[in-house]
Amino acid sequence: MSSRVNQAIDILFIGDITANVILTSRAGTPEGFITAGRGSICANTTAGNLWMKFTGSGNTGWKLVTQAS
Repeated sequence: MSSRVNQAIDILFIGDITANVILTSRAGTPEGFITAGRGSICANTTAGNLWMKFTGSGNTGWKLVTQAS
């Protein structure tokens, strides 16, 4: 396993790879950092939040769907 600093880790593609739907994690918000297709999910490993990609195909359009208690 390689060490990666300030990057998304262990990306899992779901379904058709051309749709770029992924399941990933990051220390912080994915908004503005992770490029993915609509329907992708990102876990914020710092805050324990879960984000989902609702719009677009670039690195914006992420919305917070769960919040750690």
